[in-house]
Amino acid sequence: MYQIQSIRLIPVALPLLNHFVTAQAQLVKRPLTLVEMTVWDTSANTMVTGYGEVQSFSTPNYASETQNSSLGAIEKWLGPHLLGKSIVSPQEFETQLEQKIPYYSFAKAGLALAFWDCIGKLKKQSLAQMLGGQSSTVAVGIAIGQQDTWTNTTEAVISAIEEGYSRIKLKISGQDWHLNELIELINHFPNQNFSLDANASLSWEQGIALQKLPQNVNFVEQPFANGDFIEHAHLQKKLTIPLSLDESVNQLTDVRTMIACHSAQLLTLKIGKIGGLLAAQKAIELLKQSQLQAWVGGMFTSGLGRSADLALASCLPNAYPADISDTNRYFQYDLIQEKLTVQQGNIAVPQKPGLGIRINWRNVSKAQCSSEIKINGT
Repeated sequence: MYQIQSIRLIPVALPLLNHFVTAQAQLVKRPLTLVEMTVWDTSANTMVTGYGEVQSFSTPNYASETQNSSLGAIEKWLGPHLLGKSIVSPQEFETQLEQKIPYYSFAKAGLALAFWDCIGKLKKQSLAQMLGGQSSTVAVGIAIGQQDTWTNTTEAVISAIEEGYSRIKLKISGQDWHLNELIELINHFPNQNFSLDANASLSWEQGIALQKLPQNVNFVEQPFANGDFIEHAHLQKKLTIPLSLDESVNQLTDVRTMIACHSAQLLTLKIGKIGGLLAAQKAIELLKQSQLQAWVGGMFTSGLGRSADLALASCLPNAYPADISDTNRYFQYDLIQEKLTVQQGNIAVPQKPGLGIRINWRNVSKAQCSSEIKINGT
């Protein structure tokens, strides 16, 4: 039996090496909240500290839940609800959060990651082991934001190929639509796998035009509006290339809606956005029952979040390469001491207990952007 003794929330903002531009926004700093949780194993009379992160953004461009609303949910409802409760497993932990509040997926996932980390440390099992991971390395891809010129985009693609990424995601926008130039660029690299991410920015006419894409484009993410299922379903019927929903799916009920509407062949699965690891596992099973597939997407998380992504991706050995880039790819510095390094298109799955990471407190202090919040029942 496990009891949560305290929760500490530390808001941070990680500066990017370069601005990252999508159809929705320009990212300069990545807001996150480090979650520190202390758990007491009542059977072994042992105390342990684990870590998670809240991965919502500062604005509602991508998802309606923001950092402010996530922290409010934890401080007012979820945190006080958890303190002192007797919990038998991470699965029960996530179930209790879902029963308490059906929304605030990012908040629940941040707490869940910290609890899974604690239990892994107590059981001396890695997160991948606890989830039933099947591989020690994971094939990974890279995301390239919109560039000022096609020359810059080409140079970024060449660099990604040289670094060995298995799949290259290109961000596209309906407001800056250059399909012919995009096709020309992709055709220049016929042996490289690509995917496209429209971030809910295309019109119907632009969506239909995706029929012209070369065969080495594996799939297209979220052509149409956040929350849409019907228009995606109509488009998927007309395309041979798979669609992958992202912004439309924020909880398990959305996964069921996607399946019922035949909206897409793929789901871009994100631990933070779906509500935790149990929710992610349930989503994978629901899709599998309908002969659909999940693959692990990224959200500019710290190394802590990417370590959890690697563990989840190790459970999907036949999925498309996950959006988990090298430690040195996006941020000036990271929240963890470990380096997640791409080698021949793969990153090793952390094998140490829990998330398998150590917090870099010097960098946390440097990135902290507002006062910490303590929830300890006193």
